[in-house]
Amino acid sequence: MVSRYPVRYHVRYPLHKRPEGSSRSPAVGERGSGYHPRRFSRCRLRFVRPLPISWRVTSSYVPFVVPNRIGRLICPGKSRNSVRMNCGLRRNSGHETAVDQGMTSETHQQLGRIGIWSGALHGSRADDAGRRAIAEAVAELEELGYGTLWLGGNPAPDDAVAVLTATRTVTVATGILSIWEHTAEEVAARIAALDTSARERFVLGLGVSHSVLAPQYAKPYSAMVAYLDALDTATEPLGGARRVLAALGPKMLKLATDRARGAHPYLVTTEHTAEARAALGPDAVLAPEVSVVLDTDLDRARATARNMLGMYLQLPNYTNNLLRLGFTESDFEGGGSARLLDSLFALGDAERVRARIREYFDAGADHVALQALTADEGGAGLPRPVWRELAEVFADEL
Repeated sequence: MVSRYPVRYHVRYPLHKRPEGSSRSPAVGERGSGYHPRRFSRCRLRFVRPLPISWRVTSSYVPFVVPNRIGRLICPGKSRNSVRMNCGLRRNSGHETAVDQGMTSETHQQLGRIGIWSGALHGSRADDAGRRAIAEAVAELEELGYGTLWLGGNPAPDDAVAVLTATRTVTVATGILSIWEHTAEEVAARIAALDTSARERFVLGLGVSHSVLAPQYAKPYSAMVAYLDALDTATEPLGGARRVLAALGPKMLKLATDRARGAHPYLVTTEHTAEARAALGPDAVLAPEVSVVLDTDLDRARATARNMLGMYLQLPNYTNNLLRLGFTESDFEGGGSARLLDSLFALGDAERVRARIREYFDAGADHVALQALTADEGGAGLPRPVWRELAEVFADEL
């Protein structure tokens, strides 16, 4: 892909690959949209514009690098995922951050538009029969075409490894792993032990959990910063391009921009999605979870949602966020008001659910992780028939 728009860049050629007649000095401020494969072969680019001035490219030599109009790196002949993982963007603060954060075709290729979020994909908490059921379910989800499988409910690293082993191409993400339950060194080492293809399909979703669930909970923002530092300095670092944060408030959203690929917020409205997009900027990934109840009886669908929501209304991190969005304490009574339920969930028949998810995309979401709720099991089981139905509802997004 070659841009039709002018791009300014600095070019430094390796000594053995300088074009004939070129000087030792880089071509400063060169402008143009075309490229010559040999001229750019194994060269190093440092973009001046249109990347924000606080960013610089620090990649090692990448073959056949072509600048496009928004300053990303496109390497013909290499997988886009490989390019994103191997080219390094660093902020001037010195902390490693996400590579190619925008929801470009490269990110679409890895995350997709629609994913499945489930708290029932924990093989470490299941017996042999349960682990076989999980393996069969995730293999089917991959075949259905979902872009990402999100392991909810504080999974262990081994849970993600098991899902990666049971699948071949789908992205597997934790949604989220609590920083209080697993050390950064443990997580980085476990993922580093995977083969390359599995490792490149993994995204680490991190969160600070809640004070009532984590006895050691204290100074969550500072603790998250320290955890990210530990990931960056681990023996086998797990860098910003392969992690997202469960960010709700402004400080954590800013951290998700600076130190991760983006944000994976849980239990949020479209209004929050719009605010998060504004806070993150246009380049960071925004992948909210949205719970879905496919039911033509709207009252029954609300009852199913209310059964699930009650627990979360006991957690201050969520209720404080909802209060910031304009809800009141009365909206939390009885498992949630109709206004609250309709704002947090996608409820109703296929047409209503599809339209509701479209609102999240319109508000700025790049990817939506669907949590399927059923009247029998809430979100606790493996609702494979509902996952199949949702695949039909969103067939043009998969």
